[in-house]
This record gives sequence, structure tokens and C-alpha cells, in this order.
Amino acid sequence: MGRAREGAQYLFPLQARYELGVKATLKTAWLLSAAAFPWTLAALLLPGAAFYISFLMNPNAFNIMLYLWAFLMIAVIAYLKSFLFRKAFQKLPPELGDR
Repeated sequence: MGRAREGAQYLFPLQARYELGVKATLKTAWLLSAAAFPWTLAALLLPGAAFYISFLMNPNAFNIMLYLWAFLMIAVIAYLKSFLFRKAFQKLPPELGDR
């Protein structure tokens, strides 16, 4: 089950960047999660690390952090994960072709 979750994070970025069918996207996402394992692990740990830094390191600032997460941090994490996804996409063969 863990492998399915790791591959699932690549589904939308693959659909956005490459013209693949559903079956090819699922297969590529799963294979990419194994081939680019360090980037996959970093992308999985990034939200947890941000949550830990935001809420658990300073519990007194919970209200401010909740506000920042609601309006800013979700987008910041998605932006940072996009850099990790681009590094992982370098493992893909060039014949897939970008859009």
C-alpha cells in the first residue's frame, strides 16, 4: 500500500506535463516513484516537516500558524514540491515528450 501512495503523488504532475493515457500514467507514476526514490521521499517528508516546524516547535503560535497554513503554506509546499517533481522527471525517457 505504501508504494501506491508514493506513486499517487506523481499522477497529476504527469498528466499536466505529458500526454499519456490513464494506464500509462498509472504505470509511469509507480515506476517513477521507485526510480527517483530520493526525490519521492523528499516530496513525502516535506509536508510533515513543514507541519512539525509550524505547529509542534512553537505551540504558542498555533493561531498564527493556522492562519498562515490556510492562506499561504499549502501553496508554498506545492511550489516547493514542483522543484522535486522536476528533478524526478529527469529520470523519465525523453521519448515521452513534453506538452
